[in-house]
Amino acid sequence: KEAHAVACKVLFRDMGDVDAAACPLIADGWEAMVDKATAVARMTAANRSSMLTDIEIARDTEVEAIYGSVVREGQTEGIPTPTNLMLLRLIRAHTELHAEKVDDDEDDSWIEEWDRKYGNTVAPGPIPFSS
Repeated sequence: KEAHAVACKVLFRDMGDVDAAACPLIADGWEAMVDKATAVARMTAANRSSMLTDIEIARDTEVEAIYGSVVREGQTEGIPTPTNLMLLRLIRAHTELHAEKVDDDEDDSWIEEWDRKYGNTVAPGPIPFSS
């Protein structure tokens, strides 16, 4: 919902009222966007996420382009995006900690580092998709 609000604001800002109002993203509403995203997630549930693969081999992810852009545009437009900010921070932290783990695969001290930095309320690892 946050990303939709930000996208709508940016589209109106960049495209103007008439063109933006005709955009399916705006015309169909955020519920339709969620339905489409859920359908894609179900169809690709068995696929391996490219972002997970990037994290596992300590390669840069597209997290900044995805969540970072929503957070930045939200700040610009005065729209709070706490969920996207949380996801951005979690993926950044997981990427950083996994990169440390990849450097020394036998060393599990990165788990202790996670607990020191973020507490043990959020377990490291991929967050499963559930409907």
